[in-house]
Amino acid sequence: MQHQQAVGAGSRLQFGLGLNVGDAVVGNIGAERALNYTAIGDSVNLAKRLQEGAAGNQIVLSDAIYQMVQDHVEVTPLEAVHVKGRAALEKRWELMGLKAKPVFSGMPQLPQ
Repeated sequence: MQHQQAVGAGSRLQFGLGLNVGDAVVGNIGAERALNYTAIGDSVNLAKRLQEGAAGNQIVLSDAIYQMVQDHVEVTPLEAVHVKGRAALEKRWELMGLKAKPVFSGMPQLPQ
């Protein structure tokens, strides 16, 4: 809390997230003298493109991940975009929060 008061609003770090799901190759990639631990693949590229288009403090979901979590999250649909390397427009969703869990409505009836 003290740190937030010391840093002005214009100086705070803000970044957006792009989330996708899918297959990827993960590991040490590169030449023997310059190995880097990284992830590559189409699913990684889509997440990167979504992240690049996200505003500060915005979480953008791909359609694939939205289909997996739609029963648990509140979203706002975003305009579909053309992503480099893909022919079709990509649907995007902004994560707004989690859906409320059902409220416990009382004690279960015990057998007599």
